[in-house]
Amino acid sequence: MRLSAVGMLLPALVVVVGLGLYPIGQSIYLGLTNYRVGGSFGLAPIRFVGLLNFQRLLEDEQFRAGLLLIVGVAFVVVFVTYFLAYLLAALLNQRFPLRRVVRTIVLLPIAMPPLIAGEVWRYLYDPNVGVVNQLLIDLHLETTARYLPLDPTAGVFWIAVVGIWLALPFATLLLLAAIQGVNPDLLEAAAIDGAGPIRRFIHVTFPATRNVLAAILPLSFAGQILAFDVYFALSGSGATGRAGFLMPTMYAFFQLTSGLLGRAAAVGDVLLVVALLAFVISRAISTKDAV
Repeated sequence: MRLSAVGMLLPALVVVVGLGLYPIGQSIYLGLTNYRVGGSFGLAPIRFVGLLNFQRLLEDEQFRAGLLLIVGVAFVVVFVTYFLAYLLAALLNQRFPLRRVVRTIVLLPIAMPPLIAGEVWRYLYDPNVGVVNQLLIDLHLETTARYLPLDPTAGVFWIAVVGIWLALPFATLLLLAAIQGVNPDLLEAAAIDGAGPIRRFIHVTFPATRNVLAAILPLSFAGQILAFDVYFALSGSGATGRAGFLMPTMYAFFQLTSGLLGRAAAVGDVLLVVALLAFVISRAISTKDAV
């Protein structure tokens, strides 16, 4: 029985190894070499350099600044997204006029490619024609127009706004499905006992959906760490020239286009470790109650 099951899974295993594990293994190997090609460096023999690429990454102020920036953005995006998603999911779970229309509006950002979303938000933040600066000036929250994502103090927030706008629909959809899976008998019993909507949410709905939330949070955090297209467009495709805006994926892109394939692969290896850690944490949390 087991041999037949293995035989049925073998084609899928070959595909996974060929399309997944081999490129990952190749990336890990290249991250330990001096692999260079093109650019101003020309061709060079591949030489094993060990952890030299990783050492240079840690010594590079641009990489460290970008890593700290994306970690801050990831924390803000994940926390605010799932806080708002709970509120929206709880609202959309109620019956009210035009509920389907509201659901459609909430889910609309899913249909927009991240690269296009980044360009749209870059236009909205534009100090010359963008509406965000004008609104802040009209509210007396700003005195002069400037490109807000490059603000040294609040730039993390303005970058995170874009990530929240893109992530909120999926998070809302996920939590709405979880809330609709809550046993209605428990909610009815709590209502009979005199619990209002807020207490029913705190004591019944949230505990029943907490495992789903706990399982998806680390993966959402890893998704933000690995994000590229939306933030690349938001930065003006790297035209800003600000070191603090070179997030790890963008940093790897510019290393790649410069011909430093070994160093670009090392950045990918660092991000791979972050993603694997997030997956391990997610699995540990999601299976904790089942053990």
